[in-house]
Amino acid sequence: MHILIADDMPMQVRMLESHLRSVRPNDLIWTACSGTDALQIVQENQIDLFLSDIRMPQLDGLALLRQVRRISPTTKVVFITGYALFEYAREALQQGAADFLVKPVDFDELDTKIALLEKDMLQKKEETSLRLRQERQFALAKWRSEAYEELTEDEQAILRSDFHSGWMLEVYFPADGTPLLEPFCKDLDAFLGKACILLPQNRNQFRHAVIILQGEACRQEALLRYLQQWNSRQDMRMGLSSWQADLVAAGTLAQQLCHQAADLAFYDCKRVVQQCTLRMVSAPSLPASDDFFRMCSLLDDKHQDTMKEMLSLLHRQQPDVAQLLEQTVLCFVQVADLADIDFVDCRRNLASELRCVQTWDAYAVIFQRYAEEMHHKLMQLDIDPVQSCVKYLWQHYSDPLSLNDMAQRAHMSPSYFSSLFKKRVGSGFVDYLTEIRLESAAEALLKHRDATVNAIAEACGYVDARYFVRQFQKRYGMTPTLYRRKHSEKEPL
Repeated sequence: MHILIADDMPMQVRMLESHLRSVRPNDLIWTACSGTDALQIVQENQIDLFLSDIRMPQLDGLALLRQVRRISPTTKVVFITGYALFEYAREALQQGAADFLVKPVDFDELDTKIALLEKDMLQKKEETSLRLRQERQFALAKWRSEAYEELTEDEQAILRSDFHSGWMLEVYFPADGTPLLEPFCKDLDAFLGKACILLPQNRNQFRHAVIILQGEACRQEALLRYLQQWNSRQDMRMGLSSWQADLVAAGTLAQQLCHQAADLAFYDCKRVVQQCTLRMVSAPSLPASDDFFRMCSLLDDKHQDTMKEMLSLLHRQQPDVAQLLEQTVLCFVQVADLADIDFVDCRRNLASELRCVQTWDAYAVIFQRYAEEMHHKLMQLDIDPVQSCVKYLWQHYSDPLSLNDMAQRAHMSPSYFSSLFKKRVGSGFVDYLTEIRLESAAEALLKHRDATVNAIAEACGYVDARYFVRQFQKRYGMTPTLYRRKHSEKEPL
């Protein structure tokens, strides 16, 4: 504790000082022989406990108490008084004094009172510290989720007391990041000479964190080299924002920059990327559930190529990685729902693997492996009438086909089969068959450039070429001839 002893009697001061130094050797003790000297010490130092005679030259007790409370509201004032001034001391208690002692001072009583006051002060300091931590955490959470302008002046002041200029770093750990996080932050703290503030993202299974790094712009190149060195030892993916002169004001921008940088590190298969400007990010272009169902059901050369084209498009598009991984799991779940197969364990394993994936190449391998696994599951469902029908349609779409024929093959009534087909596939039988035929026709127009429109229409199951042209134009917004010419210019053989 920081203790000030004030009395106009030097002997009293020396006696109290000697006792306190003997029983409290770790305390810092000041002494004064007048009220004005005591106030000067209070102004220049953080005093926890002020032991004062109630009557001193130039200031009486109540006036002294008011001055001390104005200068340092947290300082505890204990008056030392004689029996004749007992009522005066009681009035001082009513006006904010912490306690009083009667002369001659009983040292045991003094020690007891100081111990109680110290305990009370420590408790209040802990409460204040807890309140400040809570306010800081609330300000940080609000700062991350809302615009800088939404913060109050007090919240801005709390954040500015913590950090000023620097960067924001987004880190993806290969597994549970708890063992790596502490040494990583300690090393960064030692390297930059400034505190790193951790903002956790996933509290259930810690793989992802955003860290605030403080430093001057001149340290940027050294920081990038340092992060690369860390990644030479650990399989982590990092995205660093550009340096910000005012991190508090630029918080939203810095978070977006480091997040996009981490995404680019994923697609470019790099470990550390820095992003200086924001880019436009779109939602991932994953196939509709029925299209993906068809891919996984057949998975022949044609659909393997379609899947590779889809992955290539995604890689060029570079959507938000978190959305991509989430939508990927949803795609497989929707296929499983359409086929009415149990995918719980596979879903759990897929989600677990995708949480750990650090690069696009690893993602593509996982995607294709689970597509093959889904294909094998679907192949085991030959007894399913709708699944069997879907396979048959893709293999015989050029034949004359009708709902009644397919219902008869499934040993069902046409109405029940139609209802079941729509529920499982997501579209009616005729619409689904038309989509297969038109898609095959569009592919044939580009693959067989010399074939006539009539020949392609007949090969795709259309007896009336004019009806085929109308259906094609309705589906693609142009005639087959124009479709061939337009796509031939874009994709020459």
